[in-house]
Amino acid sequence: MPQNPPQIFIAHASEDKPQVRELYAKLLEAGYKPWLDEEDLLPGQNWREEIPKALKSSDLFIACLSSTSISKRGYIQREFKMAMEMLAELPSGEIYLIPLKFDDCQIPEIRQSDYGLNLQDIQWLDYWKPNGFEKLIKAIEYQFGTLERDSENRESRYNLVEDKTVNSYSDPEGMELWREKLAMFRREEAIITDPEKKFLLRKRIEECLSKIEELGG
Repeated sequence: MPQNPPQIFIAHASEDKPQVRELYAKLLEAGYKPWLDEEDLLPGQNWREEIPKALKSSDLFIACLSSTSISKRGYIQREFKMAMEMLAELPSGEIYLIPLKFDDCQIPEIRQSDYGLNLQDIQWLDYWKPNGFEKLIKAIEYQFGTLERDSENRESRYNLVEDKTVNSYSDPEGMELWREKLAMFRREEAIITDPEKKFLLRKRIEECLSKIEELGG
């Protein structure tokens, strides 16, 4: 996984829990650090205090929407408004808040009047379409530049993996490098649609998993 993966806050209504759980798992597998209340809140914590703290410490905010949940009022709308306040503090062109639609629903009109922002003015993601997850990964990569950094460092990192781990199965650094390599391939697999390239990436992923197993991971 990346050494410092961005934390991604997933805001949602309880009606969308099945799709949200799937989204959380896919982001985690791709090497990111999603934050979801039912996964990351600890027993005994005050959720009214911890959720805003997690939101403020996150690098990206995903606003999950569906035809069922858009009419729901209450805490989720407060989360959206907090995210819009944080967005207003960022430089123009930054990606921070992504309205993500689980179906062909309407974006609700949620305003942050102090900053002249409206949720409807932010480009949404039709996650329900076949390429939805690929587009989400592209937006994340665009914001954090990890795709470009991976391209620049891939060859040197992969060569280092080969040099240090093939005959050194107890090397902890080698284990970490193979895990980074695995995360890179999984992120590429998520954004590539060509079947042949996906097949080759799957073979590389299997190789990484095999090496990690050999190293005791």
